Amino acid sequence: MKKHLRYLRKGNKTIMSKFKELAKGEIGENKNIVVSIRDDGNISIAQQVVAPVNGKPINIFIKNAIEVDEAGLNSIINTLVQACEKLKEK
Repeated sequence: MKKHLRYLRKGNKTIMSKFKELAKGEIGENKNIVVSIRDDGNISIAQQVVAPVNGKPINIFIKNAIEVDEAGLNSIINTLVQACEKLKEK
């Protein structure tokens, strides 16, 4: 499991939080969706942009990740499955 740090805003404060990557999938050219678990147990779903800088990939997480608990993650999964099923019906 990959570990990474992210800076989060809480009110007027910026805090650093540790995340453990659970899964990552490519959703576009140089764009990923990353599911991570934070050290407090919350689950984060974030967009990640991979930008080349001096020939090396730099991972940038886009602001406003979705943060849920395990039940919320299951709800998202079910919603995505329903959306895929409706697309197949067309």
